[in-house]
Amino acid sequence: MYTALRLLTKVPVTGEAKILTLDTDEIFEYPLLYICEIGIWFPTDQEVERLGEYLKRGGFLIVDDFRSAREFENLKRQMAKIVPNFYYKKMSAKHPIFHCFFEFNHLIHDSPYLSLGYFPEYYGWFDPNGRLAVIVNYNNDIGDGWEWPEEDEVFSAEAFKLGINYIIYSLTH
Repeated sequence: MYTALRLLTKVPVTGEAKILTLDTDEIFEYPLLYICEIGIWFPTDQEVERLGEYLKRGGFLIVDDFRSAREFENLKRQMAKIVPNFYYKKMSAKHPIFHCFFEFNHLIHDSPYLSLGYFPEYYGWFDPNGRLAVIVNYNNDIGDGWEWPEEDEVFSAEAFKLGINYIIYSLTH
């Protein structure tokens, strides 16, 4: 993703990706966080408090790489603890996040999970003022497109574009 940002945008990118724990104030140093494989995610009280504060202060979270109704229900339960006054809804291609850099008139419907019968959907968690704070790639794994671009070049190209849109949106809203 760093290489794609450098090549395709003017977003200044320094360093490398950094793995953080959600229970520290270090998360406040980053405008965007990416979390994946949250199907059995049970954040600690400290993680709930820190991530909730991060999102309330204007931070942006990408949730990726999970599938099934059970895993989505778990995400909803955890988000209700983290940001109880936020609401979620299914996203359509009309939302500005899908048009802020690359144009997506239709959302990506390819996914590593499609062969398993899981159709990709996109959800957003919004603060009480309507600010999109969390984008959710449900039944999808766009990170696979970033990690293994040679596996499926079409999916990978779309995954990079979508990721860039997420980053641009998070930095401008």
